Amino acid sequence: MDEPLQRLDALCRHPSLKVSPSQNAKIIGEVVHSVMYPYFLKKSPEEQERLKAPILAHLRAIADYCLYEYVENPEPRLTIDFIKGLHRALYHNTPSIPIKAVDGSMTAMVPGEFKTTPVFMRRHSNPDEWFGTSDPEQVASEMEMLLEQLHDAQAPLFQRYCRFMLDLTMIHPFPDSNGKLARILGEVFLLKQGIFPPCFALYELKNKQEIADLAERYTIDPQRDISIFYPVVIKRYLACLVLANENTK
Repeated sequence: MDEPLQRLDALCRHPSLKVSPSQNAKIIGEVVHSVMYPYFLKKSPEEQERLKAPILAHLRAIADYCLYEYVENPEPRLTIDFIKGLHRALYHNTPSIPIKAVDGSMTAMVPGEFKTTPVFMRRHSNPDEWFGTSDPEQVASEMEMLLEQLHDAQAPLFQRYCRFMLDLTMIHPFPDSNGKLARILGEVFLLKQGIFPPCFALYELKNKQEIADLAERYTIDPQRDISIFYPVVIKRYLACLVLANENTK
């Protein structure tokens, strides 16, 4: 195993980050909050005051779904059905959501249903440039393959963790919210293994441009070198250890 992966394995198993089943609900709540709440903070102060209670209730519902339908579910594997259900939960189980296409036209998204038309992503280094994601007819098979890779116990855990989140975003199985979905899924996958999740999203939101640049390097690299993300996760675990030690003082 490479040195960064060995260090990650040691960091995640540090005694200060030991996870007990009784902590699952709290940790999942923090993961969902870290991914979703910053988008709420973009609203005006008036909207925040009006929407705070229902937003917090919504985040709790998402966390409960992750807890009961996956982390505490006897089924050991992450499934397509769970992923689709989580996407629905992100949208309050609303039947249809209007979204804007690249050409500015409006279309409808059915939460929990894979895309049926091509979806493009904007490049961070050049906002005027877009690149395509997986073709709609390829999504189902590519998602099944992605889950097989995620559950391949012969591969290092954090290699699978990072690759899953990046590749899911590149497949872009749903018209929208794939990034949020990938971050939540990556964290709860680790928790399912009894590993304290580093809340990758917290680091991403704090250092958005760095992660965007790394993600773009990954998308254009034919070798898909996932190791460029290991230092990011290491730094996040070191931050987790600092917080854990402060909380025990």
